[in-house]
Amino acid sequence: MTVARHEWLRRSGVAALEMCAVAALYYGSAQVGLLQQVVRGQVTPLWPPTGIALASLLLRGPRVWPGIALGALLVNLSLGPSIPAVLAIALGNTLAPVCSYLLLCSAVRGSLTCSSG
Repeated sequence: MTVARHEWLRRSGVAALEMCAVAALYYGSAQVGLLQQVVRGQVTPLWPPTGIALASLLLRGPRVWPGIALGALLVNLSLGPSIPAVLAIALGNTLAPVCSYLLLCSAVRGSLTCSSG
């Protein structure tokens, strides 16, 4: 194998590990957030995964968005609504922190270091 291929494999492995870590943190914080359930285990006054997702985007860049999507999908699958509802909720749970990240990066361009992935 060439050096370039080894480097590509290493970077890909690190990216996959980061995504899995974000998904695990998202899922774990969602379970903590669901302890404060108000309506049938699905409505909570506090949703820590959004903060975890935004922090991971600010620290690691937009390359971790698949981990956020995976975590959101796993959480919503465990809650039991229909598959279309799970996909729609997971999409919203993914897009909210990604849009927040993009808005933050554009609003405070000089004082915030936004990673490009």
